[in-house]
Amino acid sequence: MKKRVIGLLMAVVMSVLALTGCGGSGGVSTTAASASGEAKKASFKIGIYLWPSWYEWFVAEEKGYFEAAGLDVELVPFTSYSDMLQAFYSGKINVVGATVCDMIAGYNEGKDFKITLVNDYSTGADAIVFGNEISSPEDIKGKNVAVEVGTLEHYMLLTALDKWGIKQDEITVTNMSMSDAAPAMLSGSVQIAAMADPYGAQVVDAGKGTKYFTSGDVPGLISDATAVSGELIRDYPEDVQKLTDVWYQTVDWVNANKEEGIEIMAKEAELSAEEYTLLFDGVTILTRDQMAKGFTEKKDDYTYVPYVAKQNADFLLGQELVKESRESYDGMFDGSFVINK
Repeated sequence: MKKRVIGLLMAVVMSVLALTGCGGSGGVSTTAASASGEAKKASFKIGIYLWPSWYEWFVAEEKGYFEAAGLDVELVPFTSYSDMLQAFYSGKINVVGATVCDMIAGYNEGKDFKITLVNDYSTGADAIVFGNEISSPEDIKGKNVAVEVGTLEHYMLLTALDKWGIKQDEITVTNMSMSDAAPAMLSGSVQIAAMADPYGAQVVDAGKGTKYFTSGDVPGLISDATAVSGELIRDYPEDVQKLTDVWYQTVDWVNANKEEGIEIMAKEAELSAEEYTLLFDGVTILTRDQMAKGFTEKKDDYTYVPYVAKQNADFLLGQELVKESRESYDGMFDGSFVINK
């Protein structure tokens, strides 16, 4: 699963930016010769890390949707999330699935890409878990709260505190990874933690805690996206359009054939269908109409994706993980491929 660790990731991104500069992607050829050897078309290399929405690309491959659309697509799985982003910024791949938050540093530094899709947002897969001794937010005052500092779970915790009217200095943050926080809650040594599934689910299923506040309480807070190199968008807009159309064709098919879709994705992820269903049910895959509104209906809430980016950037700046938070992040997105049906 996506560990959602931003602190280390930002260091990786910044080092890659220093090595590659802020221009084109370089490294991957964006063209492929047709069978006749005459026309050229885009060559997509899509970086994929284990997260439900991005694994739907494997369904598109299995169902032959890329071939039917005349697209040249290579799916490139990664076991390391930071390695995948490094590959994107260094030009080894030219399409990547990542959180909106994780694209902020690259955009700030002038990297050449646009987010063309926001595939999903977390609606329960991330949570503040209360141990059985904690019955309300008031009970956490003066207590230790386990969270990996600088992650999206940390961002969610700060959002929850704000909604509860609790100041940050009224709790003590214990910097702890999710993989350590889950067993600590199971043993009773930790009573409050911010974590993503499957860790949170492990605690709840063992009867050791309850998900008190989840990403579902603020839909869009944690949004997962697809970024495409600027070179592909400029030189092959028709192929980028086809790729976007294939995405929504796949989403429609999975929605109508969830069990078979889960089987395909679980096999690629090397998980059981039950394990993959747990991840899949913790996110909301956005429809085309939902995403079109997310690009076009300007609001000061998490349904408008540039607002999501701005809030993410403010969080990163507050944690000193980026050097700036721009006034607007509208330019990081290109919703035309979603809007054009």
